[in-house]
Amino acid sequence: MSSVPYFLFGALDVIAIVTLTSKMYKLPLAKHLWKIILLAISLSCFSYLMRVVFEVPQFDFPAQYVLISLFFILVLRVKYYHAAFIVGAGASMFLSLQLAAYLIFATFGLADVGILKNNAGLYVYLLQFFAELCCLVIAAYLHLSRSGFSFVTSAAQQGSKLDRSILLATLLSFLTISVTILLVYSGNTLSIIILAGVSFIISYFLSHKRVDDHARNAFEAYIERNQEKRS
Repeated sequence: MSSVPYFLFGALDVIAIVTLTSKMYKLPLAKHLWKIILLAISLSCFSYLMRVVFEVPQFDFPAQYVLISLFFILVLRVKYYHAAFIVGAGASMFLSLQLAAYLIFATFGLADVGILKNNAGLYVYLLQFFAELCCLVIAAYLHLSRSGFSFVTSAAQQGSKLDRSILLATLLSFLTISVTILLVYSGNTLSIIILAGVSFIISYFLSHKRVDDHARNAFEAYIERNQEKRS
């Protein structure tokens, strides 16, 4: 029974990241509800194996990042470079929120850096719950306000060129997330916070840039079609 909270909060972590990522980039979610729940349960069990059974916790989150990206590619039919990029943005946001909660706990003397390495415990679950709740609240706000980025295309759509800046940002996100997790186990708290924050800021900036480029290209295509009709 002591493992039940681990599996529960592990599954909620995945649901929070997938939900936030989907709403940040205006992707359909409701029709894939049961698949998301199945993914969450599967990755929660995977996390338990990595952290508790095989005792390689530093590889858990990067591996989940890859598996969630594959879910977006295979189930939501998002192009592979978009999938890896947007999941990196969602995962970076989740890590940043957890670190923000850790700073609050540390400020009041409720936790030290060791909490970031632990697999279980009251304050570990509170960190997870805080990040999960914030992700779901942000996702709900984006959904209700119809906000978010809309440049992500499905694998079935044609005519979308490979965006090198997005590909570069994807590699940067993966490296940043991996290094951030490794730093957790070295106890370098300041570096962890800086890296997680920088990763999300870069993703957010490039998302805005991609939306601007997408809108400009659409406008130019519209002007070109009108000119062709007149001629």
